[in-house]
Amino acid sequence: MKKLKRLWRTFEEPYGIRGVREHWRQYVGAELDAISPFLRSLKEPAVTYPCPRIGGDGCPRGVVIHAPDDIVAVCRSHPKECDPIKLKPADIIEYEFDWRRFCGFLSELFGLVSVGEPLRAQRGIWHVGTWAVSATDHRPVFLVATSSRAQFDGAVGVLLISYQGLFVVLAPTPRFTGGTATEGLRQRGAALLAIEDIVLLSDEGRLVGAGALPQLLTGGERQVPAGEAHSNVFRREQDVWAISFGGRIIRLKDSAGLGYIAELLRAPGKEIEALALVGRSGDGKARLSMSGSMEMADEKTIRTVKAALKEREQELDGLPHSERRERLIEEIDKLKRYLEENRGLGGRVRRTADAAEKARKAASAAVTRALAEIRHHHPELATHLKSSLSLGRTLLYRPEKDMDWNF
Repeated sequence: MKKLKRLWRTFEEPYGIRGVREHWRQYVGAELDAISPFLRSLKEPAVTYPCPRIGGDGCPRGVVIHAPDDIVAVCRSHPKECDPIKLKPADIIEYEFDWRRFCGFLSELFGLVSVGEPLRAQRGIWHVGTWAVSATDHRPVFLVATSSRAQFDGAVGVLLISYQGLFVVLAPTPRFTGGTATEGLRQRGAALLAIEDIVLLSDEGRLVGAGALPQLLTGGERQVPAGEAHSNVFRREQDVWAISFGGRIIRLKDSAGLGYIAELLRAPGKEIEALALVGRSGDGKARLSMSGSMEMADEKTIRTVKAALKEREQELDGLPHSERRERLIEEIDKLKRYLEENRGLGGRVRRTADAAEKARKAASAAVTRALAEIRHHHPELATHLKSSLSLGRTLLYRPEKDMDWNF
């Protein structure tokens, strides 16, 4: 069995994922087969198709249906940046993730009494089922899937207020745990598990449980498996980081610097703006001073968001009143707010030099402190990271040879 590296992070996408199979493949790669049973097809065919040059002015491609057996995806850039491709009817079927079906799967996998309904229509919270600990001890199990730590804290806060007894929270990854919500769960005695740790991929390509729920909850924090002791691990377990390198395992208290290092390790060879790490709060909004000449949102991101906005506005046009129409209006509002906050719908990208410089100093200082802590417990790992990390307004992890990290 092995951990899935891309699938669970799609649950934390800010606007969710909806698209044709090729669109899903761009997000989850070879893990698409594992998620296929939980994709629900939509009635209306796609009006766009993924582009090989993601982020271009004409992205994504437009779908043109001349006849049922004559469908093409065409570039909408001027001049054209890619050739048209022929499609089949199955290629333009759009899919969205079926949360109800996935909750039913989790309920069956861990022997729960299935529910699979959203809690008070709150986005991101699903009541998966009930865990019968004993004849008199029944604990609800909730799935909390959000796109920021602030949203995660808010969702768990709702649960802490709504339920006075013990319960279990499942999060897609530990990415947004470790804040006030985690402390609140600990004080209540409620449990928190990351799905990426307890739902694995079997050798036959099926999603399977890492064990029975009581065993998974025993002992609190998840231990680094024996099979991973000789691999590279950089995993947060609530407020502790479990780190393995060169056959040696250490555990360090959570800190901002360790979080920044983990983000860099996830994207080797990719430069990440310091603002992207420290210049934004948990809800994704910039909190630092806005003046000067450093871009807050890069042009590629702006183009991608504008393309998503255009796609949803085209779909909304002429769509009768329905649940899908309401959801599209909500998504369009979010995309417009993002553009307004970062550049305005028609204006130039907002810029800030002060924020970028503050972010550079904060990120460099946090990573430096984390490296000092790592060196105290694991000198070999500290030496590797120091030689592979570049700090500045952009941060980069570029090891001399390819490294496979487990998160």
